Amino acid sequence: MNETLIGCGLYTIGQAARILHVRPLNLQRWTDGRTYTLPPLDTPARRPPCSMQSRMALPEVPVRRLPPIREKAQKYRSEAIVQRELRRMWGMRIFTFTEVVELHFVNWCYGQGISLHLIRAISKEAMKYFRAEHPFALQDFAADGYHVFALFKDKPPADDALSARELPGLQLVFANMVEPRFFRAFFDNLDYGEGWVSRWWPMGRDGRVIIDPQRAFGKPIDDETGVRTDILYRSSLSGDTVEEVADWYDVPIEAVVKAKQYEESLGVA
Repeated sequence: MNETLIGCGLYTIGQAARILHVRPLNLQRWTDGRTYTLPPLDTPARRPPCSMQSRMALPEVPVRRLPPIREKAQKYRSEAIVQRELRRMWGMRIFTFTEVVELHFVNWCYGQGISLHLIRAISKEAMKYFRAEHPFALQDFAADGYHVFALFKDKPPADDALSARELPGLQLVFANMVEPRFFRAFFDNLDYGEGWVSRWWPMGRDGRVIIDPQRAFGKPIDDETGVRTDILYRSSLSGDTVEEVADWYDVPIEAVVKAKQYEESLGVA
């Protein structure tokens, strides 16, 4: 394996979709873009305004035809939101940990009611402003359901009160005024190292389960012991009790319990 891939975290599209609770088709559209065709569309016929009595008395009111909205079928292209580093490996679509974090951010924003069109515009502007291909894994962001804000914790502007920029637009805002509206549970479960997202706690910081690209190629593991959650879960399905599985792998019973909870939350593998 290429040494440059060590520590990146590698996921197939199926693994990424399962971790993120997102359909593989959506991941493909968010990373590869989408081309679609709209068929010809005629403008509905419109009648001149008239009262009900006159319409009943004159049933043959002339209909005014307007030019069609689209005379021919037209193709449209939606650009990718998240930039891919590895197109294919071993004949499969492969995502890195950084891309999975960005896709999680996209899915989180979409769940807050922010349109994909706006998320795409925010991504483009953030890439230019932060000069990074993966800005959503670089900066701490927040959202209020209508806007996205880039937060400045380590290097705030000269005025400490102006510690956020609204995207798109890059307008400086008073973070202490808009912060009560923020939805930030997503970012509370992320660890940052050297400015980038370095680890993700999918069950919260008390849930033991961690996704760390430096460990087990980024697969979900028990943080204390390093044993993969899917291994502990499948062992528990073989008929052994939680205590027996914990004894087999020399892990605390809580590690097996949390692994089962996490894997069951992802659905059937």
